Amino acid sequence: MHQNPLVTVLMSVYNGGAYLQSAVDSILCQTMSQFEFIIINDGSTDGSTEFLRHSAKRDSRIFLIEQENQGLITSLNRGLRSARGKYVARMDADDIAYPDRFEQVTRFLEKRPDVDVLGTGVCCFSNSEDTVNWMPPWHEHREIRVQLLFRNCISHPTAVLRRERFQDGCHEYAPGFIHAEDYELWERVSGTLHLANLPSITVKRRMHSESVTSVHREKMRCAVQRIHERALLQMKYQLTLEHLTVHEAIVNLGNQLSQPVSVSTAVQWLSTIMHRNSITRLYDDAALCKVLSAELHSLVNWPIGHTISGVRDILWSPLRNGNQWKFKDYVRLVAKSIVRRPHR
Repeated sequence: MHQNPLVTVLMSVYNGGAYLQSAVDSILCQTMSQFEFIIINDGSTDGSTEFLRHSAKRDSRIFLIEQENQGLITSLNRGLRSARGKYVARMDADDIAYPDRFEQVTRFLEKRPDVDVLGTGVCCFSNSEDTVNWMPPWHEHREIRVQLLFRNCISHPTAVLRRERFQDGCHEYAPGFIHAEDYELWERVSGTLHLANLPSITVKRRMHSESVTSVHREKMRCAVQRIHERALLQMKYQLTLEHLTVHEAIVNLGNQLSQPVSVSTAVQWLSTIMHRNSITRLYDDAALCKVLSAELHSLVNWPIGHTISGVRDILWSPLRNGNQWKFKDYVRLVAKSIVRRPHR
């Protein structure tokens, strides 16, 4: 193991199963070798323990920590406290890192000493080998911080942290946000630390029926709602359940709602956020306008269609000027319009 590793790779394993060897091998075969590989065996009961012990014996860069099952958040915080590298790179036990992942991110971070958290794009794949590339929509801190009002735009399996900023005891993963621990951390530190995204794909993320996203979808949704509520309360707005419902409708583009939300209401809520920021000055005005404009643009695809008033509110919104609309956007907006008689 290097005395002064440039990167600490941090992986927590609980019953890694058939995917674990591919994940570990993808780290050990990196084009940049100056790293330590902290693997926390979180009480695995399958064959993971034997595999990890064998791997630690054959490669001195692996530092294996074994513990009774305590969960991902406790494991990651323990790993952060044990890390010695200048940077800490997250890795999941069922993903695959591209061979030049560390070379790419360290090259960027060495040139950008202002960046404390760096994410990248991911290639999502399934066992059927179907792939979908996800690229981060925002790259610089000001826009990322605003986007965190709505959704997580830093992919956790790709994240690299500047270690010195995360070993002060304040910037750790919060136990109360299981299955959204990364989103909570990014949103919480975005006011004091600098976040960025690299527009490059460095990790292949495996999508399968046992992944956290698939198994714990409802718990994740509840944790995300709490993150949104906390962020919106910082704007010193008297939030109601209706406001949060509208916000979630925008985040999920009107899907999976217990009660329908009109496009006009969604447009009004985006304007309210812009107005509140003119009072609180929490976010950079230009960045806020950019992100809110993008959210307005997405309302074109509202699943329940648009009333005439909804079309009018989108077209008349000052936020429309912050996004490059194309002719096809207007065509789609009109095509999805639905004229309804007013209720009597």
